[in-house]
Amino acid sequence: MWERGEIEQIVINRTAMSSKAKRQCDRSTISNDCRLFIPLAYLGVLLCLLPTCSPVSLSPEVMAGHFASYDKEDILVRCSVTSSSSNFGNPLASMEEDDSEDLPGDDIIVKFNTYRNISDHVAWLYSFTGNGCDDWRNIVRENVAAQKFPTDFIVLRLLTKENVEEEVEEERERHVDSIAGATTSKDEERGQHILAEKLQNSPHIQAIAHQRLIDRSLFAYHGAEGGEEDGDAGAGVLEQRLRRMMGVNEEEEGEVATQGSHHRKIMAKGLISITKYTNADALWRLGHTGRGVRVAVFDTGIPESHPSFRNVRERTDWTDEETLEDHIGHGTFVAGLIASTHPHCAGFAPDAEVYAFRVFNKKQVSYTSWFLDAFNYAMQIGIDVLNLSIGGPDFLDRPFVEKVEEMSANGIIVVSAIGNDGPRYGTLNNPADQLDVIGVGGITYDDRLATFSSRGMTTWELPAGYGRVKPDIVAYGKGIRGPTTSGSGCRSLSGTSVASPVVAGMGTLLAG
Repeated sequence: MWERGEIEQIVINRTAMSSKAKRQCDRSTISNDCRLFIPLAYLGVLLCLLPTCSPVSLSPEVMAGHFASYDKEDILVRCSVTSSSSNFGNPLASMEEDDSEDLPGDDIIVKFNTYRNISDHVAWLYSFTGNGCDDWRNIVRENVAAQKFPTDFIVLRLLTKENVEEEVEEERERHVDSIAGATTSKDEERGQHILAEKLQNSPHIQAIAHQRLIDRSLFAYHGAEGGEEDGDAGAGVLEQRLRRMMGVNEEEEGEVATQGSHHRKIMAKGLISITKYTNADALWRLGHTGRGVRVAVFDTGIPESHPSFRNVRERTDWTDEETLEDHIGHGTFVAGLIASTHPHCAGFAPDAEVYAFRVFNKKQVSYTSWFLDAFNYAMQIGIDVLNLSIGGPDFLDRPFVEKVEEMSANGIIVVSAIGNDGPRYGTLNNPADQLDVIGVGGITYDDRLATFSSRGMTTWELPAGYGRVKPDIVAYGKGIRGPTTSGSGCRSLSGTSVASPVVAGMGTLLAG
């Protein structure tokens, strides 16, 4: 009797394929359309059980109908849901119904070896799993990178339930009410593990990882030097959160204001900007203003038509909110240090092309997939310098870490804040602790390392080796003035989040 593989090949060879479906049927590459012949091959197996078995031949009309029923776009619609949807029959369910900050724990990121349209990835997965999308759903990502450009990953919500041991089944029959929930949880865990292991073993998948809530804080806090405040309620929330996180006290914050040097007193009073203090205007007079350099600010966004910016080329939102506004004030401040035109808090490269990536929502929450899509888009549009005034201790978020490395390999200069967990050593934050990222620490106006600034060594290599020296560079990060959200004035912030755009701005100025 023929083997199943032989029957599959006979069915494929004897079928007149339509022009739409005519592709190379190589099982090793798991072609999207060819795997759909498998159900037909199973039909051949059943027919061969008869005493008079002969190869099965299907008409072109039958094959055309078969492929029409497995259209990639149709698969994408049937197998997709929004992140908050519990009704898997309605892929267009609203995301606004879920106020929770945590996505379900069984959401995973599947990273492929190649960039393809999402419909191609989902159709391949549909055929690869062998049972359609009964065990999973693709989570819709409604952003420009996922909708208009090829991508190298999809986000899946696992739904699989496997049968448990026989004794558990017997216990369920006796005590249905008491253990039904626990049994379901065990079923789900086992089923998810099997599916995840199957995906991990595929040569077409580079890695799988859990979707993570980004534990990367916005590294800035208000100094005691004052300055005009823009009155944003979000800014007060940010200040309180960062004070608690870092244990900042009023005595430390007042350090800048009590320095003996005359120029430090001038800076502390906000009479001149950081660009004036560093003589950036000398380069402006020579014609270097950052013109033609594309700089990306990954933060909380920039308000529309902000008066302090001359050349904001694009604002994009990557969060679960339909807004481009900066409700925190952090993103506006950071972008201002790079490209503001405000006379009292000017940025280093006022003519640079600014691209504002809003990757944190109003709750200051972000997720790995939001950053991955935004990073992909940055590479697509040819960003030159990318500032990340954020960071966190999680260097084990593999998709995030590898995407940062990919951006660097594609010629993007990545600048990132080293963190505000000083003065302890070994407190570096990711991604600033990565080898190909410029990690920026903070100093005060007396040229001493700020007490809040994190410092090396890196902890990636431990315990098998010893860490690398970080930060790569330090810049002024104490009592720095930048634009307010409203654009009516300037305010002061401190932190490595402030030092990072100082370096990014200088780099943009030199590049332009």
